[in-house]
Amino acid sequence: MTATPTPNFGLPQYDESDMGALDVLLNGVTSQLDTSLKAQLDILHSSFDPLKADTGWKNITSGFEPGVGTGSTPGQLQYRVKGGIVYWRGGVTGAFPPGYTTAVTNLPTAARPADNGGQPIRVGASSSSANPAFVEIYSAGNLVVAHNSGSNRAWVAFTTSYPQG
Repeated sequence: MTATPTPNFGLPQYDESDMGALDVLLNGVTSQLDTSLKAQLDILHSSFDPLKADTGWKNITSGFEPGVGTGSTPGQLQYRVKGGIVYWRGGVTGAFPPGYTTAVTNLPTAARPADNGGQPIRVGASSSSANPAFVEIYSAGNLVVAHNSGSNRAWVAFTTSYPQG
């Protein structure tokens, strides 16, 4: 009976005398793969942007009292960055002079919108009086409220979202 030769599919044939050389070759290939994989992981790690992660809800401190909460929406002014989108909820309570906007706070960098030629994000807001109110959010970080409460105290609440700047 004749032995059938094993096909080599174009690969080099090695016998036991070549095992030392084969070990050296495999170790070199493994080292190159490790280096290549490490480089790819380093690129992936460096491209991870922590600002794109979910920050959870964070309170914004200001010189104003929190607004009035309803249901699952807290009165405290809060923001959250999730997937590159900034979300807002809550509000503030205070006396807002008629005909003026009142700076409420300066936002952390993570919560600022992209620069839109100096134009703010403008959002309609609810208030405790029949007077209209709105909130403006600037890329420089200013969050201002416009409300005509005069000397009376009023709360202004809003929710909005926009792409992170």
